[in-house]
Amino acid sequence: MEKQNFVCPHCGKKQQLKKLLLLSNFSKWNCPYCGTEIAPEKKSAVHGAVYGVLGALSTAVPANYCLYMLNYSLPKSMLIAFGCGIICCALIINHLYKTIKLIKI
Repeated sequence: MEKQNFVCPHCGKKQQLKKLLLLSNFSKWNCPYCGTEIAPEKKSAVHGAVYGVLGALSTAVPANYCLYMLNYSLPKSMLIAFGCGIICCALIINHLYKTIKLIKI
């Protein structure tokens, strides 16, 4: 069986999604099930930069395309860009949830 990610390394229980939303290299918390202090494995700054660029491009490109190529109004273009940004954010969170490994401190 494949080892699951974003689980407590001590008890194996999945951690809360809200911990993932504010995750950084300096995050640490206690497992709500066993009390073990855990933290994510350290990642390089490149990972954060890539996610930031993806997030920015996922809104800027659709907004510009809608405004200048399709000649949509500003509110409609912003709404479409916002939707694309939400989808990209959800995909990044899903990717992080599946790939972040937690370690005991």
